[in-house]
Amino acid sequence: MAVHFDSARLSEKHLDDLRRQNKKLPPEGFQAIDYSTYVPGKDSPKQLEMLDENAKPCGASIDIALANNKNLPSELHLFQPEDRGATDRTLEIRAVGADLVVQLSITDTTGTRRGPGCRKNISVGDDWDMLFAGETQLQIIVADGSHFRVWFSPLPNQTPWSGENGPFEPFRLTPPPGAVAIRKIKHDGPVTTPPAFKASSIKGTPLSLRQLTVGAHDLQLRFAGQAMVEEHGNAAVTFDLVKFAESNRLLAGTLALLDAALLEGLRRAVLSPGRAEPKPRKPKRRARKKPKTTKSDHPTS
Repeated sequence: MAVHFDSARLSEKHLDDLRRQNKKLPPEGFQAIDYSTYVPGKDSPKQLEMLDENAKPCGASIDIALANNKNLPSELHLFQPEDRGATDRTLEIRAVGADLVVQLSITDTTGTRRGPGCRKNISVGDDWDMLFAGETQLQIIVADGSHFRVWFSPLPNQTPWSGENGPFEPFRLTPPPGAVAIRKIKHDGPVTTPPAFKASSIKGTPLSLRQLTVGAHDLQLRFAGQAMVEEHGNAAVTFDLVKFAESNRLLAGTLALLDAALLEGLRRAVLSPGRAEPKPRKPKRRARKKPKTTKSDHPTS
């Protein structure tokens, strides 16, 4: 697993740990942060000796929560980047109106710190990085309105999804979050433009998000509730999403927030069959690349 944060900082707890160990602190304030697996170079024999490819791999996990439970975001954006990898599952997230806290954890059941994925490297800003290994919990505060991207990369012969295009469920939504509306928007598109698709809760009851899956080419949301559906700002239909799910299990709630291709397919299949649609324009925003697997002969600690 690798993560790139556009604007974030280490938590105060982690900074206090660095101070107690008399280690160099990262730059102050929000910075670009990269988190990736560390693999020693061939000319680093001491580091190579500590790596055992046959040992049990370490597990990696990610938890996302509000930095302040009293400060709820007004919007939560879920993206599928255009430059996603062929063997990864990629998800980009942006919260509007609240900071997030992201916890990146490593579990090492053997305690040896020698298996694949047991060593990680984090870099903050332009000139600070740190190597760590074994059981670790790292908390990062993500600035309100900024993006962060997660690459879920399987170990060899341990792919958690089936087939090349199989879906992957990265999070357990507990409790299921509620939403007043779910809509399709363009990546960094103008907020004044009516969304191509919007589902708004009715009768004062929020829509309940039950499941998020990430495929090779799409995102899928499954939720329950009653919703008013709009296309390009025009009311389309009101329907009960639970009943819709019972008769359309493959399409129910598949409102890919930020994947134009999936959205157009859904609209053709469910809302406007047979009508040709123009291809969506590619976003102008410069795509970020996945952090490279760290190779360093002189890692700092």
